[in-house]
Amino acid sequence: MTLRTFARRLDIDASNWSKIERGIIPPPAPKSLMDRITPLLSLSKNDSQELQDLAAIDRKELPADLQQNALLLSKMPAFFRAMKGREYTEDDLDRIIEDITKSNQP
Repeated sequence: MTLRTFARRLDIDASNWSKIERGIIPPPAPKSLMDRITPLLSLSKNDSQELQDLAAIDRKELPADLQQNALLLSKMPAFFRAMKGREYTEDDLDRIIEDITKSNQP
């Protein structure tokens, strides 16, 4: 799908979307737009969540569901301090994510 077709189907300005793709401007915040992108691109629930998370991070925000978790927010500074001072590879980060995910499963 071309950029112009994508933008037309979402009723957004193609030049602005191009700027978003190139990182010139941050992605839009409205969840309604993200909800329209999901079926247009046939995204799975996980891919849609990842898109929304990446958009929030690009806007320098925490994803919305994390903002609602006061306990998690209170622990984040300690988590980031513990992670600071070392270069992590993508494999390192994937293992950390996997370990955290496993620890949160019933």
